[in-house]
Amino acid sequence: MDAPVNHSDYEELAAGFALCALEPDEEQAFQRHLEGCPACKASMREFEEVTASLAFATPVVEPPASLRAAVARTTRRLPRAASRRRARTRARRHGRTALHPAGRPRP
Repeated sequence: MDAPVNHSDYEELAAGFALCALEPDEEQAFQRHLEGCPACKASMREFEEVTASLAFATPVVEPPASLRAAVARTTRRLPRAASRRRARTRARRHGRTALHPAGRPRP
């Protein structure tokens, strides 16, 4: 997305922000705008409530054992320091702890 130019551009970013799905430049622009915009703050809170409810919208299903093994194989290939750094960076951006899921109440 190009740099936001008007208020409707920021309104479009609210859902992406609540889902932690914005590019870093979009996220920074939205955060700056959010500081002085009660309408976007309210909109973002609504999106966060919806995304939080999605986590409980389906029944809990036990994943197959093969999934655990596949995830373990994949994560062993990742450099540990880099993955921790990404988690901390994302958490700081959203005011959450590193393993705090999107949409949960902030500490």
